[in-house]
Amino acid sequence: MVELKDILIKELSSEFVCNVCMDYLFDHDNFHTSKAILQCSNGCVHCLKCWTKHFETSKKNCLTCREPIESIESLSKNIILKKQFGNKKIQCPNICFEKSSEKDEVNGCKEVIKIEDCFSHLSKCNHRYISCTMEGCTETFRALDLDKHLEKCGFASIDCEHCEMKIKKFAVKEHIDNDCSKTIIKCKYSDGGCKAEFKREDADNHIKDVDHKEFIQNIIDQHKEKHEVIKRKYEDTENRLVTAEKKLAEFDQIAKKLKINCENLTSRIDSTEKYQCNWVIYNYSEKFRTYPNGAMFASPAFWLGSYKFNCELYLNGYKDYSDFLSIFLFKKNHPESSVQARYSFELVNRNPSKSVKYSNSSTFDKDLGYGFGSFRYYKKVEINEESGFVVDNKIIFNIVVDISPPTSSNVLISQ
Repeated sequence: MVELKDILIKELSSEFVCNVCMDYLFDHDNFHTSKAILQCSNGCVHCLKCWTKHFETSKKNCLTCREPIESIESLSKNIILKKQFGNKKIQCPNICFEKSSEKDEVNGCKEVIKIEDCFSHLSKCNHRYISCTMEGCTETFRALDLDKHLEKCGFASIDCEHCEMKIKKFAVKEHIDNDCSKTIIKCKYSDGGCKAEFKREDADNHIKDVDHKEFIQNIIDQHKEKHEVIKRKYEDTENRLVTAEKKLAEFDQIAKKLKINCENLTSRIDSTEKYQCNWVIYNYSEKFRTYPNGAMFASPAFWLGSYKFNCELYLNGYKDYSDFLSIFLFKKNHPESSVQARYSFELVNRNPSKSVKYSNSSTFDKDLGYGFGSFRYYKKVEINEESGFVVDNKIIFNIVVDISPPTSSNVLISQ
């Protein structure tokens, strides 16, 4: 909503301000139609709102000087102040957008006028906002845009091009397609071969005057033919569906057989009991110098059923067991179930009777990623060429691992 302060060319001085509420003496919203400025006999001026509120309290005196006053009607008019106010210049309120204090610099009214001339100017300003007079239309726009709005307003009435009846724009197409008596239409049996065209108002006479049996029969034959086409498509679809159901049943049987085969193969894989190999560590002396305590290198991975294992070797021991060569068995994956593994590590000697063998049994939980081995069976100082464990600068471990379902969970059994 436009207020006086939004369009004043120059700010009003304090003489136009009520010294009670500190607001203008005039109604912000209706300043161009404000009534006279009221004052007491001593010339004390206040806004109409403050005077009215004061007398509503049954007080009969001036708000400022306390001069006795019988009623608001006994107040006099300050004609000079009213005249001075009327001469103040403002922008036309239509400089702003509708119901807003924001200025429309493009389409707003640019005129500067006196306040006393504002009311007469607004009544004829081409930039004022007006409502469409067409029934049903709720749009508002500036007066200068009236013709432009009526050109596109769907609620504006125009003459039907055929029957000259007044029709609202939005209903013209529906009127011509369905109701207009002067519109040229085809015979309702045109699909059957009738080529006649006539005004809608003559349709009944055409039906009476022309024998349409042949055309009606043609339409019946067309419907029958369409029915047969649809019937064949339905039967074809039904046959395809039956075939698909048979194929689905066949695939289901195949899937069941494959599942059984898969289970059998898995069972066979899981029933694999034993893995055995010789793990040869070449360049033993160089590796012994290169790998410090806690450093390891791993054997190739191997599978027993669905379980993946490998061995890890610490040539200079692991942590506190630095005097021993240490070897471990590790489970490397996480299948659905736990597994018990029996394994042995045999450090091969040139003299088979002097080979050193360590055996153990461990239950690996399904989530357990590490295994167990020996810290104390292979003393480093005893592994050399003189003792027969190092041959051609290599050592050999004979590794045997077999698995079976666990007899207990997370239990290490030493043998």
